[in-house]
Amino acid sequence: MSKSFYVINATRPSVSSFPPKCYYCDSKNFGSVDGYEHHIVTRHPNLPGYPGPADIKYYRLEKQDMSWEREIKADFEWK
Repeated sequence: MSKSFYVINATRPSVSSFPPKCYYCDSKNFGSVDGYEHHIVTRHPNLPGYPGPADIKYYRLEKQDMSWEREIKADFEWK
């Protein structure tokens, strides 16, 4: 008699590739990456759609816990 083993995938929930709401206004529920990017390009030209840590600080934006907002720790030191 052979034993069966089942592996349960206990990874994090799927991470969205676009934020749940706009960084610059109250718009939300875009439905897709294309919908989000269309909103950014047409409503907020010349502003970053995927702001990094420096952009968030400069524009005083609210973080939305997206991957591109995280600081990257440097493994070297400038002298």
